Formats: sequence, structure tokens, C-alpha cells
Amino acid sequence: MKRLVPFLIIVCAACLERTDVFEVSSAANSILTTSGSLACTPSSAQTEGCASKAAGDACTDILTDGRIAFSGICRATLDGAGLACAPGHTPPREAIDACIGKAAGDACQPGHHYPAGVCTGIDATLACALQHPQPAFEVAACTNLDAGEGCTLPGHFDRVMQASADAGVIDGTCVAAAGDAGSVACRPFSHEERACAGLAAGAACALGPTCGTCEAPASGGAALCVVSCNSPFFGESFGGYEGHHRALADGGCAADAGN
Repeated sequence: MKRLVPFLIIVCAACLERTDVFEVSSAANSILTTSGSLACTPSSAQTEGCASKAAGDACTDILTDGRIAFSGICRATLDGAGLACAPGHTPPREAIDACIGKAAGDACQPGHHYPAGVCTGIDATLACALQHPQPAFEVAACTNLDAGEGCTLPGHFDRVMQASADAGVIDGTCVAAAGDAGSVACRPFSHEERACAGLAAGAACALGPTCGTCEAPASGGAALCVVSCNSPFFGESFGGYEGHHRALADGGCAADAGN
């Protein structure tokens, strides 16, 4: 009896739709305010890295031992008084090429194996970015509300800093819905906004074990709990350790933590 040789099916990775086109995510931008300024207090090294430079210029943050902590771009500080070096976003070459000769908001697609996207300004570069549909429950939360009005989302929406048991909801504000002109959707307040809810500018606040101060951005908007950029809360963003999830899991703000 003739033995049947099984067919080997080789799946070509290039034949499958790729999803690693540059994505603009709120997590990646957590060190920035909605206006693009730093949402933390920069170190002297970050400030010195942007001396005699303009916003958007390339920069490096040098550690005390001479090593480079990270390379980035110069961004405005929260108070608008100066510039500091912060991590930048570098889109893939395919995403940049897909927007050559196009304007922000134009449809784009880096190639047959990538999903379609929208040309988006990422720092000083125009690149093709994925536009995820706005979740229906976020749109529903702003039914009959206008942009700028307060809204609430189910408490389970927040996977890191849970809503208080008596409220069971996450507060937010209605903003323009992504990919749906004319609609608004509920954007949950950030950890920094929630830490200063009901507090005046200058009041003490905390992000996990790190103490901070409530400050109003120069560009306007709600007060944010501002801690050192080099604190555990922002560690991973600036080449350090921990980051939001681990840092927020620890409680008990110590007066000298992160400073």
C-alpha cells in the first residue's frame, strides 16, 4: 500500500494582513497632554538637552554617568515656560512613505498586506496611522451631550485604577469621536486628571506611591497631578523601570517618593 506523504502547508507571513502599521495610542502618549506638552516635571538633564533648541528639534537625555537614557524631541513643559527632552515617536518607513504627497486626514495604505489608515501628524512627521472604530459604548455615553460636557463610563472600563465601589463609574468628558465626523464619545479622565479631581491648583496629589502637585496646563484644561518624569509612574517611557501598571499598584504616597 502506497504511503501518503502529508502536504506541508507553508504560511507566508507576507501574504497575511499585517497590523503593525504605526498606531497612535493613548498609552504611548501618556507622558503628554492633549496639546502635546509634557505632563511631568522634567529633570535638569532633560531641560539642558533642549538648551538653545526649538520645539520639535531632536535631543538626547544624558545620564550622570554619561550614558544616553533616550533620544527624543524637545517638547514644551506643562507651564509653557520652557522646553525639555522627551521620547519621540518614530513611525515605520512604510507608514511615512504612504503619506508622501498627501495631507493630514487623507486615506492611506502602506501596502496590500497592511490595513488602510489615515495620514496623521506624529510629532513633525506625517505618517499612515490605524484608526480604530470608536467603541459603541463610548459614543452612547455622550448621547444628547456636546463636546466638553461631562460623561461617565462603566467602572470596569478602567483596568488599572478601579472606580470607587460606591460610584461604579469612571468620569470623563465628551470629545470628537475618532473616524466619525460630527459624533462625540466619552474619553475617560487620565490618571493624572483623576488624582486632582475636586482639588485646586497647588494642592498635593499622588500617583500610586509617588507624591505630586496639581497643576493647570498653560494650554488650558483640567488640573493634572504632576510628578517627576523620572518617577516610577513614567519609568518605562523614559528608559527606566516600572511604568503605569506596576507603579499604580502600589499605594501610600511617601513625601520623598519619585523626587
